[in-house]
Amino acid sequence: MTRRVGNGIVSVEVPKPTSEDDLPDAAARGSSRTVISPDSQRTVWGDDAPERWVALSSAPATLNEFGALITSAAGVDFAMHEPNLFSSGPDAAFIGSDTGLIPLQMDPPEHARYRRMLDPLFSPKRMAALEASVTDLANRCIDAFIDRGHCNFSEEFGNPFPIGIFLNLLGLPLAGMADFIRMKDDLIRPDSDDAAEADQIRHRAGGEIMTLFSDALIERETEAREDLLTHFLDRERAGDLTREESLNICLLLLLAGLDTVTGTLEVAFALLARRPDLRQALTEPARVSAAVEELLRWIVTSPTQSRIATADTTVDGLEIKAGTLVKIVQATWNFDPTRVANPLEVDLSRTSNQHSSFGVGVHRCLGSHLARLELRVALTEWHRRLPEYWLPEGYEPRYTPSLRGVADLPLEFAANPQPQP
Repeated sequence: MTRRVGNGIVSVEVPKPTSEDDLPDAAARGSSRTVISPDSQRTVWGDDAPERWVALSSAPATLNEFGALITSAAGVDFAMHEPNLFSSGPDAAFIGSDTGLIPLQMDPPEHARYRRMLDPLFSPKRMAALEASVTDLANRCIDAFIDRGHCNFSEEFGNPFPIGIFLNLLGLPLAGMADFIRMKDDLIRPDSDDAAEADQIRHRAGGEIMTLFSDALIERETEAREDLLTHFLDRERAGDLTREESLNICLLLLLAGLDTVTGTLEVAFALLARRPDLRQALTEPARVSAAVEELLRWIVTSPTQSRIATADTTVDGLEIKAGTLVKIVQATWNFDPTRVANPLEVDLSRTSNQHSSFGVGVHRCLGSHLARLELRVALTEWHRRLPEYWLPEGYEPRYTPSLRGVADLPLEFAANPQPQP
């Protein structure tokens, strides 16, 4: 059984799952993405996440059967600014590569070398040059459903918009979107409640992705193109990268490009569909950039980070031994009442909005400028053409774990509204 992902711009078939997800409180009904039940009290992903993050922002670090859990805003700030004490290397978490995604799972000083190489590719100037094509894609997505009066936001905008941008940057065909979505979901949210099986799914997906990128790089050895893959191949020829390093960079870009912006858009529109008082600001283009920062602060698509302690240390009075796995709830940094005035208020005109949603410390998101562009364009163009929309009666958002999103978000609106001037 399959479901269709796309909107006429990009349309592909994605297999339905055959089992429940890997969380004990799961409610994965009618979606190919692992979800958690709306009333779950055991996660930091649901509708009540901001309230829980406020409470956790002053909670002490604890130990459990999996390792250490750091939740206080002060503890998060300390741990994220000590990369040599709390390593983000591949021993902290398997994310598709045994040798680690680059630069996410690289520690200093190696991390700095990769960032010097990659940061210019995603500079504000380079990303600004993409605005016209990004705007065009957003409008083509909207064109496909605006006359209908309803859409599956996830399938028809939240996925094809950022994924289309990502595939174009890497020079990969849009026809491959179904495979990318499946492999990404298998890697981030393996659909199994058995730990061993889930691990097998992750490793299989990681291998598939590496093979796909390896084949694409081999193609460019005889046929150079104007894309990032050709750039990485040029770096290999110059001796700056090995093939394995190129593949580990590509894998990170895949996961970042295919899930974080999608999740942020889904959670943002699930909120905005229930808050008409917030939508007015988004019909005024001059106010959208500030709104993007506040929505990023509020949503925190990646609320936790995995690390491994490299030496004995103490956080919030808790002794953490070398080799201990550490989970850092970085979302609490955004909801610390001592740092953020009225943290539970969504204030789209908030100024001096310093948030942790792109990371804290050296591992700040490589693609933050691209993500900001995508979010600003999406919010501007959507509210120019569809300023009024709402959730279907009786619908409750179902959130995805690991990287926070809303699976199969349905939206309703007046068919073919007139665009704002």
